[in-house]
Amino acid sequence: LAMACTWGWTAEASASHFRHGTINWRTPDPDNFPLRVEFTVITSWRSASIGSTNLAFGDGSVNGTLRGTTIGTGVDNNGNPYTTTQYIATHDYAAEGEYTAFFDSCCRVAGLQNGANADFRVEATVGLGGGNTAPLATGSTAIVQLERGAVRTHDFLMFDADGDPVSCRFATSAESGLPVGQEVPSVANGGAQ
Repeated sequence: LAMACTWGWTAEASASHFRHGTINWRTPDPDNFPLRVEFTVITSWRSASIGSTNLAFGDGSVNGTLRGTTIGTGVDNNGNPYTTTQYIATHDYAAEGEYTAFFDSCCRVAGLQNGANADFRVEATVGLGGGNTAPLATGSTAIVQLERGAVRTHDFLMFDADGDPVSCRFATSAESGLPVGQEVPSVANGGAQ
């Protein structure tokens, strides 16, 4: 699973105060339908303004705008409620290869130190062929709040069902939509939120 918040554009998406998003995929029947992929899209939004997404499959096809079903709610440390939704979409690819599935829109949470009210992009690399049946699985809460004033860490649990090696990196400026120099959290300004 790859996730990056970046500047982007999708005409069908509508959102306000996006909090979190993931795109998970798998090939449910790799023997009989090796190019059929099932996507699970999970998003979290400010509860007063739950958005929708238009999943692009990376081959020129899109799923259409969906909001999903509510699967949970929460409240952040500032008392702001958020709602988490989920939907499942299936897509048949024409050939093996690597595809970038994504959705993007506007707007990130107001008041962030980096990227407040900016556009966002969530993406996953779909690698079909060579026995690959699912991506890296990872999990995190919708909102990770860290105290300002020092270097903080947060662990992301990861697992790959196919046994592929796992690597991580910070988003580039092009992926995050943040100006060059702000894409990596800085201790001097209290870090990214």
